Formats: sequence, C-alpha cells, structure tokens
Amino acid sequence: VGQVVDQGAMEAAVADLVEAHRELGHLEAGARVRWLMERSGDTADAEVRIEPGDPVYLRYVLVRGNRKTLRRLIEDSVLLTVGEPVSPSLLGETRRRLYDLGLFASVELRLEGEEEQARDLVVPVREKAGLAVEVGGGVATDLGVRTFSRLVRRNLFGVGHKITVLGELGVGYEGEAW
Repeated sequence: VGQVVDQGAMEAAVADLVEAHRELGHLEAGARVRWLMERSGDTADAEVRIEPGDPVYLRYVLVRGNRKTLRRLIEDSVLLTVGEPVSPSLLGETRRRLYDLGLFASVELRLEGEEEQARDLVVPVREKAGLAVEVGGGVATDLGVRTFSRLVRRNLFGVGHKITVLGELGVGYEGEAW
C-alpha cells in the first residue's frame, strides 16, 4: 500500500499464498490477480482471488515392489498420516527419506483414486541388489602396489541393516627398498 507496484513481488506473494493452500491439502489451488486502475492513473488496487478447491485427504498407503524390505520399514518413512490432508512438502520429504535408506534404486509416490477428496498414496519401489562386490587395485608412488575388495550385503532381515567386509593386500616400499 502506498508503494510503487512491483509486478514480480506481487506474483511471488500470490505464489506463496497458493503454495500455503496446497500445503493445507488443497492440491488444486490456484489464484487470479485483477488490477483495478484509478481514473487518475496514479494508483491501482490489486484484487487476488484464491480458488482453493476441495482439500484432499489421505485414505490409504499402498506399498508395491518390495521383495526383501519389510513393508513396515517403508511405511515408517511415510510422513503423511491417513485421514490428514495431503501436503506436497511432506510427499517430497517422504521420497527423500526413502532414498536415504539406501535400499532402493527408484522410489515413486503417486496419489491415486477416483474420489475428489480422498486419495490413496501408492509407493512403488525398486530395490537395489542385496549383494554388491567391488574389486580394484592400483599403483601409488608413495605406497606401492595394492589391491582391495569390498563385499556389501544390504537389507539384512528386511529391516535395512547392512554388513560390509573390506580387504586390502599390497606390497609397499619404504625409501628405495620394497
């Protein structure tokens, strides 16, 4: 009020309003801005109309694609609560938490359902291989010749634990002698 109109700042403020509505579960929220110029041309009013749409609530969480990982482990990473509004930021944080487990090559989160106000969260995952083997070797001017191997067993008992065995063998030298 009483300032020069900054179109970019107004658009950012409207985008923040729309995002705040989406965080409250109004996933289809939108906004329109209408400018009303005074006859003198030196002042204007901005009318912002938020169209929130109906809120969307979480009805059920369905996990797919897990063969070794316990369903409970995946569900514990889901930050949304059944019966509560769906929040885009919580969906993003849930995806990040699932990837941070280190068990999945891919994670997808989809809201599905025919009802306008209730959706199911479908969580298709693709698990990483349970066993990984790594071998390598090299020559270093200060350490000599060495080889190494690592064996990793992921997702022990389906609860996300892992065990790693690392071995190293080499011939080094000190000064000019091996």
